[in-house]
Amino acid sequence: MSIQVDPAYLRGFADRIDANRDGALADMQDYARTHCLNFAGLDGTLNVAEPGMRGIGESMLELCAAARNGLGQTAADLRTSANDYDRADWTAAETIWSVQPQWEVPYGYRETNVTGASSGPGHGAVVALMAPAYQPENQEAREVLSSTVGAVNDLIKALTGYDILAEILPLVVGDWGALKRIGRAYGEMADAYRAVGRDLDEGMDVLSSHWDSKADGSAGASQAFDYHIRGRWMPAFEALAQWCDTVEQMCESMAAMYAQTVKGLLFATTMYVSKIQKGLKAILTVTDWKKFVKGVWDVVSSLYNLVIDTVTLATEQLLMFKEGIELMTATVVMLRHELNGDFDALRTR
Repeated sequence: MSIQVDPAYLRGFADRIDANRDGALADMQDYARTHCLNFAGLDGTLNVAEPGMRGIGESMLELCAAARNGLGQTAADLRTSANDYDRADWTAAETIWSVQPQWEVPYGYRETNVTGASSGPGHGAVVALMAPAYQPENQEAREVLSSTVGAVNDLIKALTGYDILAEILPLVVGDWGALKRIGRAYGEMADAYRAVGRDLDEGMDVLSSHWDSKADGSAGASQAFDYHIRGRWMPAFEALAQWCDTVEQMCESMAAMYAQTVKGLLFATTMYVSKIQKGLKAILTVTDWKKFVKGVWDVVSSLYNLVIDTVTLATEQLLMFKEGIELMTATVVMLRHELNGDFDALRTR
């Protein structure tokens, strides 16, 4: 057995791990609670998106908590190894990483040794999580609806009892800009996860030149720990970053889907309201009772078509929107439970 080790660097890297755990990852948890679980603006019919987005946000918090717990255990075990090396209890120190773990180093894995790396343990990743930009995007739709329907709504309601605004307004109350805001928050989280992964990689570069152990027939604990960080934790943080990227893209897609639903509804509403206005004009100015009856018929038939075509179409589109959300949410949440490779570091020491 050949061992070259400076226990002070093991403790230094453990401090670096804790700095990421109690600094960057703790800040990311707070950020996720504040911005990834902020559903302001998901009103009206857009509130169908909230349950799915809540499930994704809660999964994010669980993953972040799992990462903090796993890193905490890694730091504690590394300090134990340093103490054992100080006491010259080589067997105990090597066993922690080369025998005890619930995972194995892949055959042929080569430890990365970096010479000339900067000295010192570092202070963990510095993450600058910016509040996501928010631009309300439903105001124009609200104004178009009010100007188009508002002029005839009261009269239609008095004549038929049907309130067009009451039926359509819930569609434009929801602000799809809020979905984009939530997506941008996940984009910030993705950058932060990658920053933590890079910081651990830099820390391993420092540690590698101060810890080299070779047991009989294997490279020993230093190789196992190298794999633990570079082969398990770094892919885990990249997977988390890609998970956040997926959610950001999903939010952008959902916002676009909802915007198209609203725009299609407004187009159809404008067309039918124009016909209703012509019918009302004929009713109010006609002197011939036959033309009066025809005007009433035109108003009623246009209103009927508005209800049947526009509202029914909107309902079907919203159902498709809801099912799309559920599908995308199920896909993302599934990653939380099913990925056994990249997320493995979050589950076992």
